Amino acid sequence: GSLHKALFEEQRRLNPLQKLRITSQMSQGLAYLHSKRIIHRDLNTRNILLSGDLTAKIADFGCARVISSHSSVLKTTTISGSPAYMAPEQMTGEPLTEAVDVWALAVMLWEVMMDTKPWEGRYSDFAKLKHAILKGEKLHMPASCHPFPTNYANAIKLGMQTRAADRPSMALMERELTNALHAFHRSDKTTAC
Repeated sequence: GSLHKALFEEQRRLNPLQKLRITSQMSQGLAYLHSKRIIHRDLNTRNILLSGDLTAKIADFGCARVISSHSSVLKTTTISGSPAYMAPEQMTGEPLTEAVDVWALAVMLWEVMMDTKPWEGRYSDFAKLKHAILKGEKLHMPASCHPFPTNYANAIKLGMQTRAADRPSMALMERELTNALHAFHRSDKTTAC
């Protein structure tokens, strides 16, 4: 099934350690794609498949594109992706970089931590959501991220920077999430968001 199904439709909920492992695997897979200059462009929890042992696999490459070796951006005339996970520049049809996937990963990290669908009930249509995001609105971060380590919350904040140039690389996101997983294993559950 999908990560979305595991979060919202299964009787048995994922525990924090399982969530940290899954999100770490997601970042590893995305870092690999970016090393091959591939932008997914439609990341969301429905496009993360989970095997029986909860190994995460990235799926649905219908919107994916390879960035030319002659350029650092993907120029496109079509807006594609799942609105709740779309980066500001993706919503406006600007040239895209790997930063759109970093934004989408940060939204998924928030969704996994909060057990809530992003932006749910806040905006009735794409135009209102787009307006809010372009004005810099972010998903609400709680005062405490318990039991998630601080690195996890940092990855969300870093990945949801409004300007694409201010977002970290997927390799840095992977490092933050790996550190979060290690911190959880050490029971170093520093949880201030």
